[in-house]
Amino acid sequence: MFKCLLVPSLLLSLSTNVALAQTPTFQDVYAQYNQAVSSEEHQSAVVYAKQALELGKERYGVNSENAINLEYNLGLAYSANKQPELAFETLANVADAYAALKDEHSVERFQALLDQIATADHYTTMNFNRKREKYRFVINAAIDIADNINENDKQAKASMYYLLSKILIKGPVSSHHFRHVFRTLEKTEELLLATVGEKDSRTVEVQFLLAKYNSAKNRTQSAIKYYETVITVIDDELETSHPYELASRAALVELYERSGKSEQATEHCIAIGHMTPWNDDMEPTPLYRTPPSYPMSKARQRKDGWVVLAFDIDQAGFVKNIKKLDEDGGSAFVDKAIEALEHWRYAPKIVDGQAVMAKNMKVQLDFKIQ
Repeated sequence: MFKCLLVPSLLLSLSTNVALAQTPTFQDVYAQYNQAVSSEEHQSAVVYAKQALELGKERYGVNSENAINLEYNLGLAYSANKQPELAFETLANVADAYAALKDEHSVERFQALLDQIATADHYTTMNFNRKREKYRFVINAAIDIADNINENDKQAKASMYYLLSKILIKGPVSSHHFRHVFRTLEKTEELLLATVGEKDSRTVEVQFLLAKYNSAKNRTQSAIKYYETVITVIDDELETSHPYELASRAALVELYERSGKSEQATEHCIAIGHMTPWNDDMEPTPLYRTPPSYPMSKARQRKDGWVVLAFDIDQAGFVKNIKKLDEDGGSAFVDKAIEALEHWRYAPKIVDGQAVMAKNMKVQLDFKIQ
């Protein structure tokens, strides 16, 4: 498996010859930097990282690997101190330095590019239109390194794509970025399936993310396929529930209901009921809900209102026996509230391993003119 050779944490190791000839001044400053990082004193870490870099350049040479490592520390310190522009540019210098010292397709440069991309989440959102070209360049450079890995080492390529995907999904929101992430996730899935297989936790994670991205783009059938795959693998491999399974089943309830497939949604409602303990002291949270439409007569009057309803949840998670408990604003609000609640879905109450009717639930639906 590919492992990052640099930056397993904020503390970068200097080459082994450093320990043999450190000056006390450098040693003191570097120790203070490490202490600041350990204590999460980010502003102090930036100060000491700068000092250590200058002393390191004098001691080991401007273009030495130790100097590059020290500048890497400074870039990460900027990032932790919420100085994204300085972090982005500093890490760009580090990536360029590794390209010159090692190779433009080196693992060291790839790791620096990943940290630069991670920093870009804040860097680009401050002025995305002006900075997105730099952001695209960094992403493309990282992809180029992954694509140029020796074809005989497919697991390394898969791991590099996986690491890149994990960072890209946290990036700035834009249609271009969305497409970039989606393509990278698809490539990552392809590589992981070909190397480590469908049962590997990374494959499951990537397929879960692909399900979410497909759902966000209203590619309902593709999203359903991925969510069902995630559930199947987890059910086959794990004896206990997994957060991805619960999230996948909840998403499937909504996707199936939106597709008019209540029977398929019921399977997942019941499964969630078995996975989550019922709490009689709390009102249950709907797995699928449709907001009530605003009565036209009340909208014309610019009138707000609310309705409190009582209802039961049957063994399949359907809403039954709806009754009005209270309201403010008139019967038009009541009618629309009941009409909406009839389509909601819940996880059923499970007692001794069996689904039972949950009685006398309550919900308040508010109507407000924006």
